[in-house]
Parts: sequence; structure tokens; C-alpha cells
Amino acid sequence: MLRKKVLAFAVAFALVLPICSVPTNSYAYRDVTQSEHSNQVAEIEDIADITDEFVNKYKDRAELYLSAPDKKEIKNIGKLKDFKNLTTLSIKSYNIEETALKNLIKDLPKLSKIIIDTNKFIDLGGISNEIRQYGGSQKIETIIQDVNLEDVFTKNTIDNPIKINGKPVAINTTITANGYNIPDVIDNSEPSKIKIKNFNKLVENGLVEIELSYDKTVYKQINTKQFKDIKFEGNIRLKIDKPGLAINVVDGTSNKTEAKPEEKVELKAEKTKDGKKFDKWVSDDVVITNSNSRTEASFTMPNKAVTVKATYKDYEKINNLEATTGTILMTTITTDIELKVTPEENSDELTWTSSRESVATVDNTGRVTAKAKGETVITAKSLLNVTTSVSLKVITEGLPDATIEEPKPQKSEKPQEPQKSEESQKQREPEKKSNSNDKAKSNSNSGTSGGGGGGGSSSSAPKPVQKPVEAQAETATQEKAQTNKLKQEISKEIKVSDVMTTKEAETKVNNLNDINEITWSKQAIVKVMQKGIMSGDTSGKFMPRKSVTRAEVAQVIANIIGKKLQSAKAVKDVDSDKWYANAVQTVLENKIFTQDEKGNFRSQSKITRAELFVVIARFKGIEPLEDAKAKEVLANYKDIESIPNWALGYVSALVEKGIVNGSDNKISANDNLTREQLAKIFSNIVE
Repeated sequence: MLRKKVLAFAVAFALVLPICSVPTNSYAYRDVTQSEHSNQVAEIEDIADITDEFVNKYKDRAELYLSAPDKKEIKNIGKLKDFKNLTTLSIKSYNIEETALKNLIKDLPKLSKIIIDTNKFIDLGGISNEIRQYGGSQKIETIIQDVNLEDVFTKNTIDNPIKINGKPVAINTTITANGYNIPDVIDNSEPSKIKIKNFNKLVENGLVEIELSYDKTVYKQINTKQFKDIKFEGNIRLKIDKPGLAINVVDGTSNKTEAKPEEKVELKAEKTKDGKKFDKWVSDDVVITNSNSRTEASFTMPNKAVTVKATYKDYEKINNLEATTGTILMTTITTDIELKVTPEENSDELTWTSSRESVATVDNTGRVTAKAKGETVITAKSLLNVTTSVSLKVITEGLPDATIEEPKPQKSEKPQEPQKSEESQKQREPEKKSNSNDKAKSNSNSGTSGGGGGGGSSSSAPKPVQKPVEAQAETATQEKAQTNKLKQEISKEIKVSDVMTTKEAETKVNNLNDINEITWSKQAIVKVMQKGIMSGDTSGKFMPRKSVTRAEVAQVIANIIGKKLQSAKAVKDVDSDKWYANAVQTVLENKIFTQDEKGNFRSQSKITRAELFVVIARFKGIEPLEDAKAKEVLANYKDIESIPNWALGYVSALVEKGIVNGSDNKISANDNLTREQLAKIFSNIVE
């Protein structure tokens, strides 16, 4: 690139000193050796810090010339105040701290000449020679200050950085250089501006460096006479270049207003504008990268001016709602229901309702306020009638008990005694061999039985689709295997009061969207729902074969315990606003669960049978067996070696008490548990 340099100097001065660098811990130095002045002058290059060592070595010098490494500054210049014999101080540094420099000048009594070379002009017009001389200090005669402007200017007018006592100093116009007359280059008619004439001609071949000069002598008026005070002089070094191509951004911003070809331009748009949300970037002039991103879009500047536009669109309505939990155990007066909303950015409004406002109310933000102990269902509904619900059980201490309100039967629903439903369950126990009546028995169990096993049944609940004989046989085999594995594993002994009638629980189960997937575990699910310790999810499904997490088990146990927290443990991976936060605190406080060595609960980890057996043992207060005894008890199990050491004592204790039997001579300690298996286990725990 052709580079031109226009040089203009108001005064000619130069300090020609030999340069040599000898590195030390903090600086490289060389003493200037000039006959009788060798012990008076010191020139130090590549100095980054004024150290005590440096001060002790050079503090008697009369002239000091300091130069920082390229693009670096010199730290601790205030320590130079001990140079009481200093008459000339020169500092070349990328940046000089203004206050430190001014204080230093005040502290140097013999100082008469200051030379500064930096990237930002420092106004030293406030130096008062009257005050200096009154205090016995030497008068400052000359201040030479060169300024190196870093920005590349692409316009013909620049703010003048040279100011003495806050007033701009005009650029000198009397010198010529390289064939250019300064008046042809600079218009100094307005001191506050540097106006460059023939700008386009100067930059037609690209970047140009210009060095301009200034000088100003300040006078003091004493009575009717003027006396020379301080002479200010120096150079301004700047770069100019031809302007880039224009960038016009509509309804957004860019990191540049102009750019040269091949330069990268970054775009940003508002999240919302005029009640609409950001959609995408569009342009007829350039291809935009990440055009669908509000903050990460960019383009490469072409060989022409560019217009780009951020477009916005109306917010969508909510098409899906999901609560972060299907069940909440409420131990406080207020809590917030968290929802996963699709799309997150929408123009919808939610309507919140509580099925029993005597138990709890809910406002239009989803904040629930407890009124009495009991159960209610909190429902959120969008404008398009998309709904989700959360079963809420209030156990907050200090609140009265709410009266259980028996629901009125629907018109198509026939009254039914709860005992009949349980008898129906007995009729379809999978241990019985399949026969010609299995189909009828299975169907009578899927709905609400109103008569004998041979027919005449009617129900308001949806009936499952009839399965072929082969599918029924497969289901019976599956039911038998699952029941054999879980039956008698946990003994009954914990009483939990009902939160609804058996009929209401059966209705809830029959209305589940995945009722056809629930077979052998149906009555167990009815029971845990009746007790309020498990429920369906926000989409109306129970998901019987979904693996269970530690958080879900903690919530079930917390629902059973129903105790208000007395303290709170610090759990690194459980935020206080999570739906399971209180449940985690409850099981930790009761020493049913423990944290890992890092203090984490691992809420979303799938729980294994071994983990659950340990939890059950702790829940029921059963102490683990010693290793030798544990191995003796488990000797007949094929997979004893697969049982984790931390679970061995607890599993063996449950086996010894006949609570856990396993299946096919296996404990299957590392298998995950499904929701229907969990329902079966806890239906056997609670009464």
C-alpha cells in the first residue's frame, strides 16, 4: 500500500542519544556517557516499572529519559519524586496517568523542562510558575508533548486534541514538507478542529500518516506588562484513510457504520419492537450468516454499500403447556407453579384456577397461597384452551384441616362401592391361569365394575381397546412376571390418610390418556393416587414404564411423611425454586437419602433397585447387617457380587426380614425402577 507522510514542524528539536538495552529484573538500562555530563544524564529504555532499586541508582541525575516497551506504560512514576536534582524529565509511554504526572511535577523543585510522548494529550496548562517560585522551586520553561492518535480517520474533519487550559491550540501552518504546502493540507481557521483539505486526493491510494505541529507560549500579565510563562510545543501524529462503504441498518444496529470490502460486520436486533418479536435479518445486497439469530448475525462487506433489515413478527399463541411436576407437597404459605410453555415467547394469557379454593388459591402469575391443609388441583389454561394441571397437597403447619368434599357422580356414572373395585382386582391377579373368562375379567377391571364378572358392566370411564387373544396371553404372562417380582417385597405398616375417595381415584386412573398401557399395576396406581402420593403428569399420562428419578422417589416419600422442614441442608445441585426442592430437604432431614461426596443429590439420576432398597430400609428404620452376615443371608442369590457394597447391608436386612425376595434367585440390584413398579411398592407400604 502506498503510504504518504506529510511532515510539519513548528520547531526543530531532537534528542540524539545512543541506545542499548541490558535486561534486568524490571528494566533494561544504559548510562549515557557524554564526557563531563556522564554522571548527570540517564536514558532508560524498555522500562515498565519504577522500582526502589532504580530510584536508588539514578536519583541524583539531572536529566532522565524514560521509554516504555511498545504499547506498554510505565508504572509507579510517582516514585520519581525523590529525584530532587532533576531538571529535565522525558517520558515516552503508551499511556501516562494524568494525576500522577501532575503531582510528580509539583514534587520536583529543579524541574524546568518536560518532554512527553503518549497516545493521549495531557493538559498541563494548570501548572503555576508563580506557586512554584513562591515555594522556592524552579520555573517550568518548556513542555514538549507529542500525541500519537491511534484511530484511523476516514473523514476530513477531526476534533483537535491539543488543549491548553481547556482551550484548543491551532495547528501551525508555516512549514512545508515533501512538496506540500501546509495551507493546502490543513485549514486551521477553527482551532477546535483539524480540517484536512484535498482529503480524497491524499487517501486515493490508501492509508496516509500525517505529522502536524503546534506551539503556543503562555504569557502572564503583571500590572501592565506581559511576561513569558511556559512554552508548549509538540507534534500530532495521525492516520487517515479513504472511507469505507456505507452500511445502513434498519430496525437494528451494527458494530460499524461503514466498512471496506471483505471486512466482517456484526449485527444485533432488539428482542421486541412495537409489540412484535424478532424474526430474521434480510437484505438484497448481501448474504447474512446466522440470519435467524438476533445477536449472532453477520456478513462480509461486498464492494458496494449495503442495507440490511431486522424483521419482526407477531407473537404466537401457546400450543403446549407442561408443569415441571405433576405433584407438589406444599409446606409453606406460598409457592410458585413452574410451567414449560411452547413457544416460550408468546402473546398469550394464562387463566389459573384452583379446584378447591378453601385449600389454596392461585393468582394470574401462578403463585399459590395456602388456606388450609388438604389437596387441590391447580390448572393453567391458555386462550386456545391448552391446559395443564398440578396436584397440590398442603401440609403447612399452623393451617386448619380442610373438609374433604365428596365429588358428585356425573350423570352417566353409576355409584360404586370401593370394595367392589378391590375384589375386581383380586379376580384378575396374574397368578391365575389364563382361561376363557380372562378377557371378561380383564375388561371388567379396566373400567368401573357395576355387576358380576360375566357381563352387564357399565362405566363412565373410557374402556381400553379390545386386544386379540394372543395379546391377552402375552399381557397375562407379563402381569405374572411383574407381580412375582414385586409381590411381598414390601410389607404394609405405614398409615397414610386418603385425600380422595376410592371412586374418585379410580375415575382419575380410568381417565388417564395412557390407561391402555396400565395392566397389572392398575389397582396399585389407584391406591397411590387415592393417598395423594403419586399422580399423572401434566399431559394426562401416568407413563407406567418410565424410569423413576431420585427426585420423584424423594417426592413420593415426602408426600407420605408430610412433615414441615425444621432446617435446610445445602445441596449444590438443587435450586430452591425446583418443584422437588422441599422434598429433597425432607428426605435429607429425615436421613432417608444422603448426598454424594460432592454435596450433590443427583435429582435427575434414575434410581436403581439397590438405591430404593436402601431408602426403604432407612425409611422403616431397619439397620444394615454386617458384611459377613449379609453375605450369609444372600448366599443363595446368583447376583450377590453385583450388589454395591454400600447397599449390601441394607438389602440383606430386608431379605432377612422377608421384605425383599427378589426374582429367579436374583436381587437385580442395578436395574432401574419404573413408575408402575414404584406405585406397586408404595401401595404395599401405605395403608
